[in-house]
Amino acid sequence: GPRALDRRLPQGTLPVEIEPLAAATNEALDRLEQAFAAQAAFAADVAHELRTPLATIRLRADAVTDAAARAALLQQVDRAARVIAQLLSLADLERPVQDDGAAVDLGALAEEVVAERAPAVLASGRTIALQVDGAVTIPGQRAAITLALENLIDNAVRHTPAGARITVVAGPGARLCVGDDGAAIAPERLGK
Repeated sequence: GPRALDRRLPQGTLPVEIEPLAAATNEALDRLEQAFAAQAAFAADVAHELRTPLATIRLRADAVTDAAARAALLQQVDRAARVIAQLLSLADLERPVQDDGAAVDLGALAEEVVAERAPAVLASGRTIALQVDGAVTIPGQRAAITLALENLIDNAVRHTPAGARITVVAGPGARLCVGDDGAAIAPERLGK
Protein backbone atom coordinates (compact mmCIF):
# COMPACT_ATOMS: atom_id res chain seq x y z
CA GLY A 1 0.00 0.00 0.00
CA PRO A 2 1.02 3.64 -0.32
CA ARG A 3 3.46 4.95 2.23
CA ALA A 4 3.55 8.66 1.36
CA LEU A 5 5.05 9.76 4.68
CA ASP A 6 7.99 7.42 4.17
CA ARG A 7 8.92 9.39 1.05
CA ARG A 8 8.98 12.88 2.55
CA LEU A 9 11.69 15.14 1.19
CA PRO A 10 14.33 16.17 3.74
CA GLN A 11 13.95 19.84 4.61
CA GLY A 12 16.67 22.03 6.02
CA THR A 13 19.35 20.22 4.03
CA LEU A 14 18.36 21.36 0.52
CA PRO A 15 19.46 24.48 -1.40
CA VAL A 16 17.39 27.44 -0.26
CA GLU A 17 15.68 27.88 -3.64
CA ILE A 18 14.44 24.25 -3.48
CA GLU A 19 13.05 24.46 0.07
CA PRO A 20 9.61 25.84 -1.01
CA LEU A 21 9.27 22.99 -3.53
CA ALA A 22 10.22 20.42 -0.87
CA ALA A 23 7.68 21.91 1.57
CA ALA A 24 4.92 21.87 -1.07
CA THR A 25 5.77 18.29 -2.04
CA ASN A 26 5.68 17.16 1.59
CA GLU A 27 2.29 18.82 2.08
CA ALA A 28 0.97 17.03 -1.00
CA LEU A 29 2.32 13.72 0.33
CA ASP A 30 0.67 14.36 3.69
CA ARG A 31 -2.68 15.01 1.95
CA LEU A 32 -2.24 11.85 -0.10
CA GLU A 33 -1.53 9.79 3.02
CA GLN A 34 -4.66 11.23 4.68
CA ALA A 35 -6.73 10.37 1.59
CA PHE A 36 -5.49 6.77 1.63
CA ALA A 37 -6.24 6.50 5.35
CA ALA A 38 -9.77 7.81 4.77
CA GLN A 39 -10.27 5.35 1.91
CA ALA A 40 -9.08 2.44 4.05
CA ALA A 41 -11.34 3.49 6.93
CA PHE A 42 -14.32 3.74 4.54
CA ALA A 43 -13.66 0.26 3.10
CA ALA A 44 -13.38 -1.21 6.59
CA ASP A 45 -16.63 0.51 7.70
CA VAL A 46 -18.52 -0.78 4.65
CA ALA A 47 -17.24 -4.31 5.18
CA HIS A 48 -18.17 -4.30 8.88
CA GLU A 49 -21.65 -2.92 8.09
CA LEU A 50 -22.24 -5.72 5.56
CA ARG A 51 -21.30 -8.52 7.95
CA THR A 52 -24.44 -8.35 10.10
CA PRO A 53 -27.03 -8.44 7.28
CA LEU A 54 -25.01 -11.17 5.60
CA ALA A 55 -25.14 -13.27 8.80
CA THR A 56 -28.93 -12.76 8.86
CA ILE A 57 -29.22 -13.86 5.23
CA ARG A 58 -27.15 -16.97 6.00
CA LEU A 59 -29.49 -17.92 8.88
CA ARG A 60 -32.54 -17.53 6.66
CA ALA A 61 -30.88 -19.42 3.81
CA ASP A 62 -30.16 -22.32 6.17
CA ALA A 63 -33.92 -22.58 6.78
CA VAL A 64 -34.82 -23.00 3.07
CA THR A 65 -36.26 -26.48 2.65
CA ASP A 66 -35.42 -26.93 -1.03
CA ALA A 67 -31.89 -28.39 -0.94
CA ALA A 68 -30.84 -27.06 -4.36
CA ALA A 69 -32.14 -23.56 -3.64
CA ARG A 70 -30.49 -23.61 -0.18
CA ALA A 71 -27.14 -24.68 -1.66
CA ALA A 72 -27.32 -21.95 -4.33
CA LEU A 73 -28.16 -19.30 -1.73
CA LEU A 74 -25.38 -20.40 0.61
CA GLN A 75 -22.90 -20.40 -2.26
CA GLN A 76 -23.76 -16.76 -2.98
CA VAL A 77 -23.55 -15.88 0.72
CA ASP A 78 -20.10 -17.48 0.88
CA ARG A 79 -19.03 -15.50 -2.18
CA ALA A 80 -20.20 -12.26 -0.58
CA ALA A 81 -18.40 -13.18 2.65
CA ARG A 82 -15.16 -13.69 0.70
CA VAL A 83 -15.53 -10.29 -0.95
CA ILE A 84 -16.09 -8.68 2.46
CA ALA A 85 -13.03 -10.45 3.87
CA GLN A 86 -10.95 -9.27 0.92
CA LEU A 87 -12.23 -5.72 1.36
CA LEU A 88 -11.14 -5.79 5.00
CA SER A 89 -7.76 -7.22 4.03
CA LEU A 90 -7.26 -4.50 1.43
CA ALA A 91 -8.21 -1.85 3.97
CA ASP A 92 -5.61 -3.30 6.34
CA LEU A 93 -2.99 -3.20 3.60
CA GLU A 94 -3.63 0.53 3.06
CA ARG A 95 -2.68 1.27 6.66
CA PRO A 96 0.97 1.72 7.63
CA VAL A 97 2.46 -1.62 8.61
CA GLN A 98 5.23 -2.30 11.05
CA ASP A 99 6.51 -5.51 9.46
CA ASP A 100 7.60 -4.30 6.00
CA GLY A 101 10.38 -6.57 4.88
CA ALA A 102 9.78 -9.22 7.55
CA ALA A 103 10.86 -12.77 6.67
CA VAL A 104 8.11 -14.75 4.94
CA ASP A 105 8.43 -18.53 4.45
CA LEU A 106 6.64 -19.02 1.12
CA GLY A 107 6.20 -22.77 1.63
CA ALA A 108 4.63 -22.37 5.07
CA LEU A 109 2.44 -19.49 3.86
CA ALA A 110 1.21 -21.56 0.90
CA GLU A 111 0.50 -24.52 3.19
CA GLU A 112 -1.62 -22.33 5.50
CA VAL A 113 -3.59 -20.75 2.63
CA VAL A 114 -4.24 -24.08 0.89
CA ALA A 115 -5.38 -25.68 4.19
CA GLU A 116 -7.72 -22.75 4.82
CA ARG A 117 -9.14 -22.72 1.27
CA ALA A 118 -9.31 -26.52 0.75
CA PRO A 119 -12.76 -27.15 2.32
CA ALA A 120 -14.44 -24.56 0.07
CA VAL A 121 -12.53 -25.79 -3.01
CA LEU A 122 -13.54 -29.40 -2.35
CA ALA A 123 -17.14 -28.37 -1.66
CA SER A 124 -17.20 -26.68 -5.07
CA GLY A 125 -16.42 -30.02 -6.74
CA ARG A 126 -12.78 -29.25 -7.49
CA THR A 127 -9.58 -30.58 -5.92
CA ILE A 128 -6.55 -28.68 -4.68
CA ALA A 129 -2.99 -29.84 -4.08
CA LEU A 130 0.16 -28.21 -2.77
CA GLN A 131 3.68 -28.82 -4.02
CA VAL A 132 6.61 -27.26 -2.15
CA ASP A 133 9.64 -27.27 -4.41
CA GLY A 134 12.49 -25.83 -2.38
CA ALA A 135 10.57 -22.71 -1.34
CA VAL A 136 12.57 -20.01 0.36
CA THR A 137 12.16 -17.36 2.99
CA ILE A 138 11.99 -13.88 1.50
CA PRO A 139 11.54 -10.37 2.90
CA GLY A 140 7.99 -9.23 2.26
CA GLN A 141 4.57 -8.28 3.54
CA ARG A 142 2.92 -11.52 4.66
CA ALA A 143 -0.62 -10.11 4.54
CA ALA A 144 -0.22 -8.88 0.96
CA ILE A 145 1.28 -12.17 -0.27
CA THR A 146 -1.46 -14.14 1.50
CA LEU A 147 -4.20 -12.01 -0.06
CA ALA A 148 -2.67 -12.39 -3.53
CA LEU A 149 -2.49 -16.19 -3.19
CA GLU A 150 -6.07 -16.38 -1.86
CA ASN A 151 -7.30 -14.36 -4.83
CA LEU A 152 -5.46 -16.58 -7.32
CA ILE A 153 -7.00 -19.71 -5.77
CA ASP A 154 -10.47 -18.13 -5.75
CA ASN A 155 -10.05 -17.16 -9.42
CA ALA A 156 -9.03 -20.72 -10.29
CA VAL A 157 -12.19 -22.01 -8.62
CA ARG A 158 -14.35 -19.41 -10.31
CA HIS A 159 -13.01 -20.01 -13.82
CA THR A 160 -12.78 -23.81 -13.92
CA PRO A 161 -15.49 -26.42 -14.29
CA ALA A 162 -16.40 -28.85 -11.53
CA GLY A 163 -13.88 -31.69 -11.43
CA ALA A 164 -10.94 -29.41 -12.18
CA ARG A 165 -7.64 -29.88 -10.35
CA ILE A 166 -6.01 -26.79 -8.85
CA THR A 167 -2.33 -26.93 -7.95
CA VAL A 168 -0.40 -24.47 -5.80
CA VAL A 169 3.38 -24.61 -6.18
CA ALA A 170 5.79 -22.87 -3.81
CA GLY A 171 9.24 -22.64 -5.37
CA PRO A 172 11.67 -23.23 -6.79
CA GLY A 173 13.13 -20.07 -5.38
CA ALA A 174 10.97 -17.07 -4.53
CA ARG A 175 7.92 -18.19 -6.52
CA LEU A 176 4.28 -18.96 -5.82
CA CYS A 177 2.24 -20.37 -8.71
CA VAL A 178 -1.42 -21.37 -9.01
CA GLY A 179 -2.39 -23.58 -11.94
CA ASP A 180 -5.33 -25.70 -13.00
CA ASP A 181 -6.24 -28.20 -15.70
CA GLY A 182 -9.22 -26.16 -16.90
CA ALA A 183 -9.48 -24.63 -20.36
CA ALA A 184 -6.71 -22.22 -21.35
CA ILE A 185 -7.38 -18.50 -21.67
CA ALA A 186 -8.42 -17.65 -25.21
CA PRO A 187 -5.50 -16.05 -27.11
CA GLU A 188 -7.54 -12.92 -27.88
CA ARG A 189 -8.08 -12.35 -24.14
CA LEU A 190 -4.47 -12.85 -23.01
CA GLY A 191 -3.67 -9.15 -23.49
CA LYS A 192 -6.27 -8.26 -20.87
